[in-house]
Amino acid sequence: MPLHIPKFWASATASARNPRGEDVPLRCFGHADSGIAEARGNALEILSRLTERVRAGAPWPERYGYGDRPIREEILRELRSPSHSPDGYVTRNGYGAAILNSASVLFADIDDVPLGFVARVRRLFGGGASSATPDEVPDSITAFAAAHPTWTLRVYRTYAGWRVLALHGVFDPESQATIEALRAMGSDPQYVRLTTVQKCFRARLTPKPWRCGVARPQRVFPREDPLVEQDHARWCAAYEAACRQYATCRFVTELGRSRRCADAERIVTIHDEATRAEESLPLA
Repeated sequence: MPLHIPKFWASATASARNPRGEDVPLRCFGHADSGIAEARGNALEILSRLTERVRAGAPWPERYGYGDRPIREEILRELRSPSHSPDGYVTRNGYGAAILNSASVLFADIDDVPLGFVARVRRLFGGGASSATPDEVPDSITAFAAAHPTWTLRVYRTYAGWRVLALHGVFDPESQATIEALRAMGSDPQYVRLTTVQKCFRARLTPKPWRCGVARPQRVFPREDPLVEQDHARWCAAYEAACRQYATCRFVTELGRSRRCADAERIVTIHDEATRAEESLPLA
């Protein structure tokens, strides 16, 4: 199933009394691609079903898990392949950062080993790992590259680890081969799981707000009140101003044959420009 991020979201709220006489507050989200009215109608349908479950005393999740619904994030930009079909999106996640969602260009996310206290303090006040050399690339990445000489891997340093972008071809995020490749490179297990259930590869393009002195946005998407939307616009302006002082990752090296496919080349350009990967800035 291809990557799908709905264009419209709406919420519906109510309360329902369970068999124990307790009032349970409910909030549901509906989505659609055709318009907000359809999204709102879908939210009301979900709310109606959930209300009946609560009244009947049936178990229900306090929140939906990943994979139970499409990604609920504001679409900032739709990415289209050379054939003009949509194959990715840039979205804004729950804490306000811009996220690249690629249907087929592989990203791997590798965390650093746990840091000691002194290293954590230095990172906190020093803007993350400010530089890295090819010799510092983790063994899991270099060993994978050596075992797959036909692959081309572009390696970046992040604030708390490493990011790898595969340049030589496209991938199915749900396939077993993809899962095995991500694991072999040392990817964070949570990232591997989300890649398969969300049917895409995700990479953060802008800094985490708290790393550049900005609080998280107070309201989550969708923002259905005009005053809340104005508030969010002011938050975005402050966040974007703070982001100008930081990069999200830094390019370190390429491993492999330097063979590139057109889809990956396009994603690299978008990614490197947005993350400021070639600039000498502190990471956040």
